[in-house]
Amino acid sequence: MSKPKVLIIGSGGVGTISALSLTHNNKSEVTLIVRSDYDLINTQGYSIDSCTYGKLTNFKPHNIARSVEDAVTRFGPFDYILLTTKNIPDGPITCEEIVEPALKTGKEVIILLQNGINIEQPMIEKFPHNLILSGVSLIGSTYYNGHVENKGIDHVFLGDFKNPPIHPESQSKIDEFISIYHNEGLNEIKQDLDVQKTRWEKLIYNSAFNTVTALVNLDVTRIQINNANEELILPAMKEVIAMPKVLVYNVMKP
Repeated sequence: MSKPKVLIIGSGGVGTISALSLTHNNKSEVTLIVRSDYDLINTQGYSIDSCTYGKLTNFKPHNIARSVEDAVTRFGPFDYILLTTKNIPDGPITCEEIVEPALKTGKEVIILLQNGINIEQPMIEKFPHNLILSGVSLIGSTYYNGHVENKGIDHVFLGDFKNPPIHPESQSKIDEFISIYHNEGLNEIKQDLDVQKTRWEKLIYNSAFNTVTALVNLDVTRIQINNANEELILPAMKEVIAMPKVLVYNVMKP
């Protein structure tokens, strides 16, 4: 049997390590879209310093492409589309518009390995016949000029946006993607039956620390040694925790 084909859109710190995990497993054919740095990566590949995979030079997945259209023409169609870009609803192009050229069979599974709340709904409305899976990544990984610094182990929580799932192939596709992504002792990926809750949990951390450190122009260590945990971080986290309570109340009330 042929291997599942995975298209990764987003070649930053998260997307590149995802490509590495899938390529290392070698249970799928991986195509990574590299836009502005295509010539650089096509020539010399990635240099990667990873806490789990070690130091790698000249790394490339099975295929790289300049764009979604280029990827589809040369390497498609795809079974899985893994979106690891930023999700910015008011950007020049939406995530739905980015993904659309890759949808050729109507059977592609779209996995949103991105930050954000309720990011799945616009994708479901745009592509009602495709299975949309939600992924939450916990990783320390940054990309700059062909080099990836991966300091935190790759943990992925994968689940259906709807609970219980409504797509007939939801469970089988979750099982398959986990099997092609997981590398024993190197990364962790597991099914999450309440992935929206996990999204909020990650948001509690990101929204508090990212916002406060940017506002005061100090890193996490420096704000913590200056008593920011009690004065700034915890109050900010409590505000975020209050938000889903309000949303649930508004949904449940008559």
